[in-house]
This record gives sequence, structure tokens and C-alpha cells, in this order.
Amino acid sequence: MSSLASSAPWRFNRPLDPTGFPHVPVRNVLSDGGGTVLEPLETLGLDHVDLSVNDLQRSLAFYAPVLEFLGFRKQPDLDTDVWANSHLSIAVRAASTGRRGEPFDRHRVGLHHLAFRARTRADVDRFHEFLVEKQLPVLDPPCEYPQYGTGYYAVFFADPDGIKLELVYFPWGYWRRVLEQGRDARPRDTGSQTDAES
Repeated sequence: MSSLASSAPWRFNRPLDPTGFPHVPVRNVLSDGGGTVLEPLETLGLDHVDLSVNDLQRSLAFYAPVLEFLGFRKQPDLDTDVWANSHLSIAVRAASTGRRGEPFDRHRVGLHHLAFRARTRADVDRFHEFLVEKQLPVLDPPCEYPQYGTGYYAVFFADPDGIKLELVYFPWGYWRRVLEQGRDARPRDTGSQTDAES
């Protein structure tokens, strides 16, 4: 059996869609080009994200209310400042001493931005109101971003180091059915339903 370190080019064993990307169903099959077929693992999502910051106290004053408003809870009895919900944990750590003071640049290698998923468009609007009330930096107020997909609705904001953050509502139920079945004949979700309902 071929190993993942094989020099053979890996490719999705599925037809390409009009954009040139493989059509990705829920389950997929990988081929190493030499006839060996492997079933890839299917991850459940992200488990945790650790953010390095220049000024820990300044960043904690930002992240504590933001993450708590987004439904994360501070985890007690840990050596690191961590907030978690049932899907993800986020840690905020001081950057190493020799790296503090460096500006964040989302166009360098590494993190570009971090997006949180909202259940409804109204949640995005409500979060924007929270940001304005707390006088936290809003980069772009809530609006639709059709370049990211029909119904993509988001607000962009930044942490004290300039890390770009986002809260997005996207009709995931619709797109999940499109990926699984190739279409969804039902009318488009207008954002009034939650992800669980769609």
C-alpha cells in the first residue's frame, strides 16, 4: 500500500466542477495515482485556536467580553486564558518576549483571519450593535458579500493587535445539501431559520 509520503501526486477521484475544483461530497475517495485507493479521514471541525498577542492584559480586556457575548465560557483552573463552547476553544497567550511589538500582518504566512459562524443574520446584526456599544473596532459593518456565496452575511472587526475577526451567517444547511446532493430544490433560506432548522 502506498504511503502518504509517496511522490505520486494526490488528487480527488471526483469530477471537477466549473471552477476547476473537485466536487466534494460528504465522503470522498483519494487515489495516489498508482491505483491505490484510500478513504480519507473526515475531521469534525476545529478543536482549538491559540492566539499570540503583544499585550496580554489589553487583549484579555478585548477577548473576554467578545468571546462571552459569542457564547464562549472562560475555563477555570488552566495555566492559559482559554474560552470554550461545545465546538471550539480559543486561548489567548502572550507572544514570546523577542517577538512582542511586531505588528500583525494577515498577508504574511500564517493566520489571515478568524471567522465565527452565527446561527442567523439577526445574530450578526446584534453582535454588530454590541461591538458599537463597547466601542470595539468595526472594520466593515454587516452586509452581504456575494463574492463569498449567495446569502453570505458578515461583520468584520479587529482585535487590539489588528487580527481580523469575522462573524458570518451563511445558509449552511442549503450548501450542505448542494454539496451532498448536487442541488436543493427548496426555496433559499432567507436567514430566518437557524442552521439546525435548515
